[in-house]
Amino acid sequence: DNDNDSLTDCSDLDCSTNTACIVLGPACDDGLDNDGDGLVDLQDPGCSNKNDNEEYSPPADTVDSGQQLPQSSLFFWLSERTIDTSLINGVLSALSGDHTTIGISESALALKKVDEIHLKLAGNNYKFNFNSGDGWYYADFVTPPIGVYPAYVEISFADGTFDSSSFDLNSLPYGIVRDNITGEILTDAIVRLFDADTGKLWEASSFRQQNPQLTSAGGAYAFIVPPGNYKVIAERDGYHSKETLSFVVANRIANRNLTLIKKPKSLIEVIDPNASVFENLKNISGNLGEKLLEQSRLASELFGEGVLKANQLADDPNVEQATKSIIAPSVVGASAVAVLPSLWTSVIPLLRFLFLQPILLFWRRKRKKWGVVYDALTKLPIDLATVRLLDANTKKIIQSRVTDIKGRFLFIVDSGEYILQITKNGFAFPTTLLANKKTDGEFLDVYHGELIKVTAENTVVTPSIPMEPSNKKEKVPWKIVWRGRLVVLQQVVSLLGVLGTALAFYIIPEWYIGIFLAVQIILYFGFNRFAKPKKPSGWGIVSERENKKPVGKVITRLFSKEYNKLIETKITDGSGRYAFLVGPSDYYVTFEKTGFKTEKTPDISSSEIKKEGFIGKNVALESGANQAVHPAQKLDENGNPKDGFLKFEQTKKTTEKEDKWLEKISKKGEILHKKSEKVLKNTKENKLEVKKNKMEIKQNKWIEKMKKKGETFHKKSEKIMGDKKAD
Repeated sequence: DNDNDSLTDCSDLDCSTNTACIVLGPACDDGLDNDGDGLVDLQDPGCSNKNDNEEYSPPADTVDSGQQLPQSSLFFWLSERTIDTSLINGVLSALSGDHTTIGISESALALKKVDEIHLKLAGNNYKFNFNSGDGWYYADFVTPPIGVYPAYVEISFADGTFDSSSFDLNSLPYGIVRDNITGEILTDAIVRLFDADTGKLWEASSFRQQNPQLTSAGGAYAFIVPPGNYKVIAERDGYHSKETLSFVVANRIANRNLTLIKKPKSLIEVIDPNASVFENLKNISGNLGEKLLEQSRLASELFGEGVLKANQLADDPNVEQATKSIIAPSVVGASAVAVLPSLWTSVIPLLRFLFLQPILLFWRRKRKKWGVVYDALTKLPIDLATVRLLDANTKKIIQSRVTDIKGRFLFIVDSGEYILQITKNGFAFPTTLLANKKTDGEFLDVYHGELIKVTAENTVVTPSIPMEPSNKKEKVPWKIVWRGRLVVLQQVVSLLGVLGTALAFYIIPEWYIGIFLAVQIILYFGFNRFAKPKKPSGWGIVSERENKKPVGKVITRLFSKEYNKLIETKITDGSGRYAFLVGPSDYYVTFEKTGFKTEKTPDISSSEIKKEGFIGKNVALESGANQAVHPAQKLDENGNPKDGFLKFEQTKKTTEKEDKWLEKISKKGEILHKKSEKVLKNTKENKLEVKKNKMEIKQNKWIEKMKKKGETFHKKSEKIMGDKKAD
């Protein structure tokens, strides 16, 4: 504010005549004779249309065509000749009001003697001056107000001939800093420009500029810089600082518009000691609402920056390689390590389902006829199975689908011969259980890999496709227990990851923490949807017959009656609860625990299965020696148990031995834990860490020893089973 009237630059009426402060319409639509030829706007032959910003039209060239001056011979400098620039597609970009220079080398003028050279721009005539020191002609001018202007370089030679060359000048505005909500122009904001590659503050003094800059009365700032990668940080009292993503400057002008988010007052500031309790509660409530809005605005801004960054990264060929070498922060890494192994096999099919067949998301509610992929044993639908339609002759993939949560898919094909290829981790196709069957209960048109002949156009292909679990061996009880604990651990870790990252984002709302939070949420919901076992809507209870108390750690096995095949094994929880999710078929369940007689349910028909699709019958176990009755027990012609039952008995004894071993491990663990607590309690602080480490080493060695024993027991169990399964 040079004249102390509280107004600066173009806001001051004294500057209203400065060319940088005058904003006019196009020269061919302003009602003025801009080139002094007595003709106005479209009457002037220099105006091609009303949006043309130059009335002037240069005379025709009279030099030989081989001697004409090309655009490439014009050179330009910005910011008082400190930064060189060039035309981009015939356009020169410059900051409105900046001192710009154009130069022509004497050697580019066809060795002809020059009389005069002029620049005609925005109704002004700028004469070139010759510098004998370097042999160049220069013309300096102030960039006109914002807009695009035709510019003409006119050369008059001593022999009377004439030549000209033209280009367009794009006069760019300053960047403006505003309030994020009100749009109010923010004066006296501090704007700093950084080199994004080095992270250092850009050195502006060499280019006759200042860095940082204070925004003017109009909230304006701008930097004229060499080409490169930059970022801007803007700050102002009472506002959150704004840091842009890195951006590329090719036209030499860094002038991004910025918005700052206002900080609400602190709670101390809104509490009035002289006001009533009700009034202060009202103030506090309003302040908390403002803070909530503040966080939502920060999150919204973060999302916008994330979209912008994603667009930048999409075209970067180095992103994939760079991403592989980046180590995620520990909280994200911990969640990924804990959860991703359970999700990995579902990720690719899920992405295919979401992005390659989105139209099915809209059709599936309206359509009644679908193909379905299902489990041949449980009759439950299989989601995220990949179904490919192949040309039967060329084996070329014609279409590909991924089943939804109900196992559904759909192909619409033209006439021809086709086959289907189905894949899903943990399942095999075709199934041997339903070989040659065309129906399976409620499932019609059962497909086994045979040729599909289509004779009409736009035919719908919707067979029922059974798959059976591949290499599904019964897990020993301790593995089932530890698998359940692992699932709980994975869920806890993923949930803690979400909460921890959310807290970090609340304290430090940086964009990269927001991205981490999004990853955590995806991991958490992905785990609960695809890796965590589905919960049934009810339970069966296993209890003691004598006192009706629930019995935990009972081994429950679900068998298919039709195929006499083990489907699933579960262990009852501490409340004696169990349940199996199933589809429409016939089953039976066995119950086994040391100290109780083995029980077997009567056959459970499909009509008895609850509507919710689970089996959970209440069973009472009788105390006594374990007299296991297993489907594999059959007498041979001499009245002796067949070899399969003998193997089952051996397996049962091994399982009992494993239970005793687990109990022994548990007791030893308790003893070690008590010793560890005693050491920690009686040891001085300076010796605590040493003895604790020794105890941990001892515990680790013991755990490793017990793990090896467990593996030995498991191998013995598998060896006893041999090539025959117990059933």
